[in-house]
Amino acid sequence: MVLPFVVRRLISISVLAGLVTASVGVSAFALPAEPELRSEITAATQARISGQDVLVEELTTATEHVVAKPDGRLEKTLSSEPVRMKKDGAWRDISTDLSISYGADGAVLRPAMTPVQMEIGAGGSDHMAVIDDGQGRSVKEKWPFGPLPTPVVTGNTATYQSVLPRVDLVQVAHSHGVSQVLKIHDRQAAEDPRVARMRFNLDTRGVEVESDGVGGIVAKRQSDGKEAFSTSKGQWWDSSHPDADATDPGGPGITRPFNLHLDKSGGKTAEVFGMDEILGANNVQFPIYVDPEWSAGSWAYLYVDSAYPSTSYWNGRYTDSTTHVGYLPASWAPDAIAHTTRSFWQFNISPMNGKKIMAAKFNVVETWASSCTPTPVSAWVTGAVQDGTNWNSQPNWSQAQHLDTRTVAYGYVGCGQATVGFDMMKRADWLGSNNQWTVGLKADNESDPLGWKRFANTAQVIITYGTAPNAPVLNSISGCGLTCAEMITRYNQPTLQLTADDPDGDPGGTIYIWISVFNTSGATVASTSVGRPVPGSGGSTTWQVPSSLSDGIYTLQYQTSDQQGMTSPVASKKFTVNTTAPAAPQIRAGDPAMMMDPNFYTNAVVGVTPVSYSIVNKGSTPVKGFVYAVTAGSGQPDYPKSAGALACGQRTGPFVVVCPTDGRSANVTVAAVGLKTTLSVWAFDYAGNVSLQTESEPQSVTFDVGKMAPAPATIAPVTVTSGAQWVDVPASRGVPSPVAGCMVPEATTPATTASRALRVPAAGAYAKTLEAAVDNSQSFSFSGWFCPTAPSATNRQVALGQLSDAGTVGSLLGLSTQHLWQLGAYDTSSPSLFKEVSQDLVEGAASQQWYFIGAVYDKINAQLRITISSTRGVKTWVIATAATSHTPSTGGSPAVLGTANPAQPAADQFTGLIYRPVMAQGTLVDSQFGVAWDAFPSREGILVK
Repeated sequence: MVLPFVVRRLISISVLAGLVTASVGVSAFALPAEPELRSEITAATQARISGQDVLVEELTTATEHVVAKPDGRLEKTLSSEPVRMKKDGAWRDISTDLSISYGADGAVLRPAMTPVQMEIGAGGSDHMAVIDDGQGRSVKEKWPFGPLPTPVVTGNTATYQSVLPRVDLVQVAHSHGVSQVLKIHDRQAAEDPRVARMRFNLDTRGVEVESDGVGGIVAKRQSDGKEAFSTSKGQWWDSSHPDADATDPGGPGITRPFNLHLDKSGGKTAEVFGMDEILGANNVQFPIYVDPEWSAGSWAYLYVDSAYPSTSYWNGRYTDSTTHVGYLPASWAPDAIAHTTRSFWQFNISPMNGKKIMAAKFNVVETWASSCTPTPVSAWVTGAVQDGTNWNSQPNWSQAQHLDTRTVAYGYVGCGQATVGFDMMKRADWLGSNNQWTVGLKADNESDPLGWKRFANTAQVIITYGTAPNAPVLNSISGCGLTCAEMITRYNQPTLQLTADDPDGDPGGTIYIWISVFNTSGATVASTSVGRPVPGSGGSTTWQVPSSLSDGIYTLQYQTSDQQGMTSPVASKKFTVNTTAPAAPQIRAGDPAMMMDPNFYTNAVVGVTPVSYSIVNKGSTPVKGFVYAVTAGSGQPDYPKSAGALACGQRTGPFVVVCPTDGRSANVTVAAVGLKTTLSVWAFDYAGNVSLQTESEPQSVTFDVGKMAPAPATIAPVTVTSGAQWVDVPASRGVPSPVAGCMVPEATTPATTASRALRVPAAGAYAKTLEAAVDNSQSFSFSGWFCPTAPSATNRQVALGQLSDAGTVGSLLGLSTQHLWQLGAYDTSSPSLFKEVSQDLVEGAASQQWYFIGAVYDKINAQLRITISSTRGVKTWVIATAATSHTPSTGGSPAVLGTANPAQPAADQFTGLIYRPVMAQGTLVDSQFGVAWDAFPSREGILVK
């Protein structure tokens, strides 16, 4: 019986993951704006609610997809070659089924959905097939012997009958290219000169074709000379095995090589088949299958063969595109050579770092076995493979890399082909930390002919995984001093605050933090009996050490677990328990020569003259720092036994923190805040313990100064605007009557009335000076009587202020939106910051109530101080501000009454009465404020120096 002879050729190009392509003659698919893709967390939520698997769209690629399971696990399926592509913004399964379409050459056949631009001739012309990389480069093949007949199309196959006598052409669309098969039925057909010198004409665009020097042809890009397409030395097989056909050599799947040649003559380029190598072989049984494969495949598989140890079968080169494993004796092989083969598949995978792999399986279809007798075959993790890998250069097969063994036989008559799954969990650690996986298969007995097997060129890895929760973060430990970087606590049962979260978020369920405390001997002294619950999306929890710890060093260990049984890495940190307070510091005068008498600076001026002191640690161990306060009078302010949240250099209220570099001493410069001033000092250690108050070692010093800043004595006239006016107010000895409140007659009284107040009735009304009243960059004092008519909950109300030289607000005194009196000044940073002191511990200002206010910016002490007097008593408070450089105001920068800035009068509008306002350069003491308003030399204006 004479069997037909078939010649097959395959053209393919690279398929980049996610590449969007279009058929030749049609513009590339446009990429519309993509909708937000479903993330792992969103998919996990939907899976938990619905009880069904949900696709994680965000992680879908041409070779990967992930589904979220209702139990919180995720399953990734990784294919060794592209199985889907993106079109019109959506992933679609690759389909090679052919249908009629129309291109530049008229009617053509195109596959339904492939990531390679291709078309196949529909007959009536010499057009065979064309592939294109989508970037202006293509190879087009033409039948050299006239028009092709109309093909019979079935699925992805187009069959052209009798293209030559007893010769058929079969073209098959694949995801990566087109196969051409010449079916030559007998020896007579093979001896036809056209067949004996078989060639395909080539038209190229954007590439130059040339010989690769080893029996193949390469098409290089004209732009940079890099390879775009290639066809290696061909392969052929005959019909020795009855199941051989145009796509498979049948039986064990062995093929033999032949050379290709490039002919450029007569203005044409052609690929010439080395048919003499095939027809000259002995005992050829027709048909013979000849496969010169064009390829630039985008996946990575191959087998290595001891019979051809220097040949690389990369991506199916010289083969029927299946892979081989095991031993084939020479008596079984059509080339009469013994073969031992091993196969590899390479996967590029998205990073799995931080994931816990719960299950992993390598699946590949066994397509043929020597018999139905099962024989063992093993899977291994190997080193990477590449173009050029062959028997002589194959990766090592280390026993440590062994994965799994399966004893199987599929694909022989009576035991049809089937998927073989290999467990990969032996190397789950390796899988989780590498982005390229190479899996190799080899027969356990490479001397047993029954171990010869064939496998599909595509494979899958299916991974079940979850995301381990993140390691907890220790945020704080109670009783920690200025900073917890040193992790020292003054409590023997400290409370820890920890934060944790799970990348799976809330769909993964509640996570738990576990904590243990170890002493220096490694013994556990305390631990959580149950995990501390935290939402998966993140949260914090506290845990107090249940037993009392002695002073000393301890180690904390903490870890997170989730409901899938996954745990985070263990985090650890050392901490110290120190419950002993440091010794009280000593205060030493920095410049005794300034003192006429002990602690009396005769020529010093309140708020003007700097006074230096040294603070000295008297204890035997270094301290972290000192806290000091400068206050009026001889009383020492109350201070908590902890430095708490203070940090080096911080100023809060009257307290300032200084940290000596040597842990022993620090110098401070202060100024008197009254004729009598007290400097109080505390020491604190790294645990935040504050020095004890003892009589033997003083921690405060009271000193006197001999002079006060000059009192104001000049009236600066003001101009009134937009309804502001001077009106009479009832007063007794210069003090406005509390009975009258802010109510005054509409008509002004005779000019001889002494008690005059500025009435600011509504938005837009204000008064201003011609020149600056104070320089904001130096110490200044504000004072006056104020009666608000309508404190605002939405707008600040500025009673008086001083503009800067830039025309912006420099300082102000007024009401906050919480109805609290406040003194504030702007520093010179960019953007400028508003530093203020307000009555945070006092009830808000009432409408129709008179208030007397004395307020000071003390540059040397960097303090803002304010005192409020009303029918409800006297309140004083102070803030130490870090800003010592305030915006200057000199020359023509006006002082303003009733608003912050005349350029925007309604923005910070004050409504009510302003009586005897004072704006003085320098630091005034309380008694000077009283004298100033009592001795106001004029009925209208601002009292200045």
